[in-house]
Amino acid sequence: MDTAVPTPTLLICSVGGAPAPIIKSIKHWRPEKIIFIVSESSLRQVEGIRAECPDIPALIQHGQIECLELLDPQDFDASVSQLIELGPVVRKWKAGGEACQVIVDFTGGTKCMSAGLALAAQHWPCGFSYVGGHTRDKEGLGIVQDGAEQVVHHRNPAESLGRLVLEEALTLFQEQGAYAAAAMRLKETLRRMDSPARKQEFSALAALFDAYAAWHRFDHQEASRYFGADFAKSTNHLKAVLGADTYECNQRIWKDTAHFLKRLTEQPGNSREKIIDLLANADRCAHFGFYDDAVARLYRATEAYAQWELGLLQFTDTGNVAVNQLPRQLKEEWGFKANKEGFLKLGLQDDYRLLNELNHAAGHRFYSSNLDRKTSPLTARNQSLLAHGFQPVGKPVFGNLRKALHELVQLPEVNSPAFPQLRLP
Repeated sequence: MDTAVPTPTLLICSVGGAPAPIIKSIKHWRPEKIIFIVSESSLRQVEGIRAECPDIPALIQHGQIECLELLDPQDFDASVSQLIELGPVVRKWKAGGEACQVIVDFTGGTKCMSAGLALAAQHWPCGFSYVGGHTRDKEGLGIVQDGAEQVVHHRNPAESLGRLVLEEALTLFQEQGAYAAAAMRLKETLRRMDSPARKQEFSALAALFDAYAAWHRFDHQEASRYFGADFAKSTNHLKAVLGADTYECNQRIWKDTAHFLKRLTEQPGNSREKIIDLLANADRCAHFGFYDDAVARLYRATEAYAQWELGLLQFTDTGNVAVNQLPRQLKEEWGFKANKEGFLKLGLQDDYRLLNELNHAAGHRFYSSNLDRKTSPLTARNQSLLAHGFQPVGKPVFGNLRKALHELVQLPEVNSPAFPQLRLP
């Protein structure tokens, strides 16, 4: 006695002029829900299919039979647009549990219907079914003869299209700076894969992209955690998906990245490494054309550098500076702005004024540059959408501020590791 529990199956099938292949597919899969993809002319075939399948009356009773009529089964683009709308239905079915499966049978219907269904379904977590046979009319070139049907089952072609997905993900990563989107593209595909080895490769590369996304959004702890522990576990999988040559070419970068991120996380406050990281982050934003973001990072780096230098002079919190710590000139000028406890909050310009009054080289460099003037690129930043105005920042403002800032921030040579250059074997 067969006690096997049937797999909860949603069957989506295109219907043409011959009902026999669809009947064969239904009897093979024994679905709990069926969605027929029909045209105006093939809709009448559904009644004949129902009559031949003993399980269908129960499905009808529970509302588990649906028909999606395509507006124009000869219009490929319109058919695909309609069929894509089944995506939420598929995902809802899959959300019912690990055992739930979706089968797409594209045997029947016009060529546009079949091709459109296969194209739309490549993005769904599903398997594919096709009813073929060894005996056809028209000397083997026509339709399968009744009674000679065979169900052919294939996995979703996600694995076959894997290289295309990898190329898309690498484009997002390297040419658009969309690190999180690159990871998501891989994750969407690996959910439809069956090969454990291929899933591990895609998962390893997605984790790498997620780590770079975390780094770029300044989540140094998350990025360091990956490069500190998880990266070594992914070595073989990354070599398999990227190729040994690409892996070896970037090995030094990844080693330097691990050390750099470790230093970033070991210092909870301001540090030389954090300023360098801001500068590198700004360059990445500018490289991809995000100049408002880039200039916002340069502005913060300008401020952070002054705060770092002041911290070395015992002004550890520029948001809470005691008036009695200030040089005499600044006590006289700023004393009236202190709160009742005798503390001041200093802004960026104030920080450099204080450094200058303390005869610090950073203060002297600031005032010998154009950063303290009304025409300063810092002023242009203040008019940007990400600051206080409504003017988008362009490449010239970024270039001017970057040049002035690099002349100001004369830190000992500590380079932020470059993001890798990845290519497929």
